[in-house]
Amino acid sequence: MVGIEKKIVISGAAGTGKSTLIEALEEIGFPCMEEVSRFVIDEQLQMKGHALPWKDVKAFSERCILETNNRLKLEEDFAFCDRGLLDYYIHSLVRDDQTIPKIPVDKCHEIYHSIVFYCPLWESIYEQEPQRPESFEHQVFVDSISRKIYEGAGFELVEVPKVSVEERCLFVEEELEIRGISVAI
Repeated sequence: MVGIEKKIVISGAAGTGKSTLIEALEEIGFPCMEEVSRFVIDEQLQMKGHALPWKDVKAFSERCILETNNRLKLEEDFAFCDRGLLDYYIHSLVRDDQTIPKIPVDKCHEIYHSIVFYCPLWESIYEQEPQRPESFEHQVFVDSISRKIYEGAGFELVEVPKVSVEERCLFVEEELEIRGISVAI
């Protein structure tokens, strides 16, 4: 078994169970980094700010990248990450905003493991809320862009099955074991 210190991204469109999976992995002892975009959205809604993906995607993405980099500096060891730096570039592509600079792929490969656990679209669990006002149809578009960007950047997407959160945790643990990746918890 190979031990790793790189982080592993859990990604996918909004409302696919990423945060629920991260919380469950943390409950069983895995180190995890919470979703930065939700933190930024909550912060901006509370202060009536403009750095929201549906208002000013450039300001939103820049704020998320800054906050992610700050958190990565604090978390030097392995962690599962609720989204990665590429996700903030994806936000800008989805909104057709080309003003945010592309995230350097080589930097992402330095930080993140080559596998990404990808939570697929799951309409029956999708809910619109203040932090997620977009329709499910919008998430279909986000999903197609996300997959292209991650795969185009050389990451292997490991699709997380649409099962209970406990079964999703077992799936992640089994995939790590199959791939010979040991994570100390």
